[in-house]
Amino acid sequence: MGNVYFAQGNYVKGMECYEKSLKICEEIGDKQGISLAIGNMGNIYYLRGNYAKAIECYEKSLKICEEIGDKQGISRAVGNMGNVYFAQGNYVKGMECFEKSLKICEELGDKQGISKAFNNTGNIYNMQCNYVKGMEYYEKSLKICEELGDKSGISRAVGGLGAINSRLGNYAKAVECCKKKLIISEELGEKIEISTAVGNLGNVYYEQGNYIKAMECNEEALTIAKEIGAKWLLPIWLFSKSEMLYKMRKYEEASEINEELLKIAEEMKDKENIFNCEVRKARIEFKTEKNYTLRIKNCIEPLEKLLEATKDEERIAELNYELAIMNNELGRKEISKSHKRNAIPIYKKLSLLSS
Repeated sequence: MGNVYFAQGNYVKGMECYEKSLKICEEIGDKQGISLAIGNMGNIYYLRGNYAKAIECYEKSLKICEEIGDKQGISRAVGNMGNVYFAQGNYVKGMECFEKSLKICEELGDKQGISKAFNNTGNIYNMQCNYVKGMEYYEKSLKICEELGDKSGISRAVGGLGAINSRLGNYAKAVECCKKKLIISEELGEKIEISTAVGNLGNVYYEQGNYIKAMECNEEALTIAKEIGAKWLLPIWLFSKSEMLYKMRKYEEASEINEELLKIAEEMKDKENIFNCEVRKARIEFKTEKNYTLRIKNCIEPLEKLLEATKDEERIAELNYELAIMNNELGRKEISKSHKRNAIPIYKKLSLLSS
């Protein structure tokens, strides 16, 4: 019953069911049931953006599963921990978890578990701009889900393929994937996936320059996420909304959304979006501030500090690119050229990975 409420996005009712299940399992000494209930509670904490509590639940579940030798439970707990690390932008730890989960599922012949691990791995490659590998893993996941008749899994894999096709400029295919995901999600009544499908469709319209339709989809996705308390989705749609407003030159509104996003990202310890917010803040202020000295102090210097602190290649390229643009506009040509020289090789390398 808890899983039904969970799928419908009714997390309050879902948590009540899982807590009742936990109590019963503890009374009868059903350790496997205890681990499953705790893991399900972790899933709700995860979707509500309480990553610390989610990890706590997954670790408890993992410990019990290791004690009783429940390999499937171990795979499930490790995979769920990977989802938290992924959401926090810790792709190294996320990948470690997904690889461990995949290995166990392959040993057990657990095809559904294998498909989930493939899909999760595809998510990481997608975020790392390695679209070739991302596409490969989504297609592997899709093939298994179609064999199993796993509609929910098909929806996830198709959604991933839509996101990559959008990034590669294959907009017709991206729209097709997003709409297919939306149809399946509506059939299953999975509100989280409906929000994801609508939001991703909005991102495709955004890439095509259709900001009106993009904003409509974004608002719908945000509304659904807020209604069901899926806090983990809010940063995704708020980031998209801020970007759209920035492109539309509505800098004040973009700044407000960016601050809202930053607050949530800090609460969730979401390093990826904290970084994105800091870059966006500098970009917005550079557009609105006209004082030369303040543009350097409030826009360029914060980005230089971020550049010094990061070792991530994609971030290094992005920061050098932004600094090249800003310094060029301020007439600091040599500094601009230096940043441009630093950015180009990395972008070429990342382009090769995605082509």
